Amino acid sequence: MKKSILVGKNNDFISLTSLLICGMYAGDPEQNIIYLSPSSTNVELGIAAREKLKESREVDAREFSEIVKSGRIKEWEKLTEQNIKKKYGYKTKNAIYKNMKSINITLLNNEIFIMPEKQIKLDNYTAVKDSEGNVIKFNYNANITEEDLGVAIRNAMNFCISNF
Repeated sequence: MKKSILVGKNNDFISLTSLLICGMYAGDPEQNIIYLSPSSTNVELGIAAREKLKESREVDAREFSEIVKSGRIKEWEKLTEQNIKKKYGYKTKNAIYKNMKSINITLLNNEIFIMPEKQIKLDNYTAVKDSEGNVIKFNYNANITEEDLGVAIRNAMNFCISNF
């Protein structure tokens, strides 16, 4: 079974979002995103990442299509941005995503893959590649400790690229 989450980090917060998986990925509109302080401990970050990985789920094409077509994801994204603005005092969407680093974490076959992302649009990301065009990703045994998972997440953030 495949599980996947997004971890975003800017100067004010770290967000952890579980994903629906169906060939493509989308934030699960039924979830509560976890927000942590950038100064949270590695253990806290690792625990939160595991919690969100447990929530992530694979869905069939019919269910994925129904969720997307229903507008629930767009509505959830809009509400999430409104809540971030209110909680952290941002005035614009641009302010939220300015200097936002993002990584994708996937759990598959007892391995955790952590992939730093490059910001290509304000709230749109792609995989970071090395000088030879290979996707940068870090692999760990799924039994990694929460503290080591938190350290791995923070280390992967050093490879993220934000263009805004």
